[in-house]
Amino acid sequence: MDAPSLRIALHVWLQHLGHTAPAADALGLHRTTLNRWLEEITERLAADLTSPATRAELHLACVTLGEHTEPNTLPRRGGRTFQRGPLPQEAPPLADQ
Repeated sequence: MDAPSLRIALHVWLQHLGHTAPAADALGLHRTTLNRWLEEITERLAADLTSPATRAELHLACVTLGEHTEPNTLPRRGGRTFQRGPLPQEAPPLADQ
């Protein structure tokens, strides 16, 4: 797993207050995939993601870095894990009548 994907996953997970199901849904991933990624993050950072202080520090770091932390910037690959429905389209502007 590449670092940008892990950073995006971590940021979204932290935005969802550590709730895996809604974070996985926002990322278009299965919960199991997100849990596996969080385990990899834990190993790479040697950090305890159950600690509120650690989560706060990581959230601050994600916000400070700021780039490439939105779910729609997550690289997509084939397979069921990464499938996601079509993105909502913006409504066309109303014509003056």
